[in-house]
Amino acid sequence: MRPNPPQSTAPAAGGCLLALGVFGGAVVGIILHQTSLGIMLGIAGGAIAATIVFLIDRRK
Repeated sequence: MRPNPPQSTAPAAGGCLLALGVFGGAVVGIILHQTSLGIMLGIAGGAIAATIVFLIDRRK
């Protein structure tokens, strides 16, 4: 029998989702000629995704 691997206590990284949201929003905003709106929506989407990752990680 193999022993169970140790559980990681390191928190999940949600900040990358925020950064990807900003970059993705900027790209979409440039395509639609609404850069500021795209960045704002990207920040909002990334913040929501990072919050979901935080809440799921906190339950562990």
